[in-house]
Amino acid sequence: MIDLKTFFKANHMLGFAPGAGIPKQSRHNELPLKSFVKDELSGLPFTGYKTKGNWYYKLKEADIPVNVSANKLNELFISNLSQFEYQKKHKATIKAKLIKALKVKISFAASESKSLRKKLTEKQNQLERVEEKFVLGEIKEELYEKFRKKYHDEIEVLSKELNNCDFESSNLETAVEKCLLIAQNISAAWLSASYEDKQQLQKLVFPDGILYNKKKGEVRTPRINSMFAAIEPLVRVSGVNKNGDPCRNRQKYSPVPGTGFEPARPFEHHHLKVACLPISTPGQLFQILQKFFSNS
Repeated sequence: MIDLKTFFKANHMLGFAPGAGIPKQSRHNELPLKSFVKDELSGLPFTGYKTKGNWYYKLKEADIPVNVSANKLNELFISNLSQFEYQKKHKATIKAKLIKALKVKISFAASESKSLRKKLTEKQNQLERVEEKFVLGEIKEELYEKFRKKYHDEIEVLSKELNNCDFESSNLETAVEKCLLIAQNISAAWLSASYEDKQQLQKLVFPDGILYNKKKGEVRTPRINSMFAAIEPLVRVSGVNKNGDPCRNRQKYSPVPGTGFEPARPFEHHHLKVACLPISTPGQLFQILQKFFSNS
């Protein structure tokens, strides 16, 4: 706390500051990748600035300064998005192969779900036995609390894993159709979108953001939404993308092996829940993406 005289004096001084009364704008359409893209060497996120009419991404606090033209980095990102685009004539083939591959995952998830249900039942029975022994006075409260917490935590973990394995195969075709709709025009959709919509779309496809290596002039994607990661090899097999460009010469990136739907987590359980698919039904995000395509 300060006295009233000091308060008014401080406010009077602030009134003459160069930036006083000028609202700061942190969202610029020219810098949609701000914070989303990180420097591959330092791991620091890029901010942005404008000088002489041109926009740049930069590292704010880095031992070695890194600056890159916003146009250049945005174009590299668009190139990565275009990896998922395909010619319309190949849609039926890609869709059929994608559904076939995902059904294998669903089959595996069903088997895993059965095992998880068995383990869950065992833990619930163990918890009930501990509770019964405590009520009958066969064990002390300290021992009861120890095992009660242990079994309760294990039940909670198993329940979450089981929930992630639940998936209605009847929703599979709808989910694939929506994802292919997004993929077909994804670079144009992103390019014509507002700042906020760009942010949602790029996080949908690359949940962990992207890494930029200035020395190599490349961007790398640590993790790709599993549904899109499954589409890319099928597009590559077709030989050309939507615009007829050879797929083999695209920007380097690191697709994640098919460990389920979004989010893909290596060495963890497959996420086959409808809510974990790229687009929920009839989620707000899909409505936004529909707007993308209608305006592109």
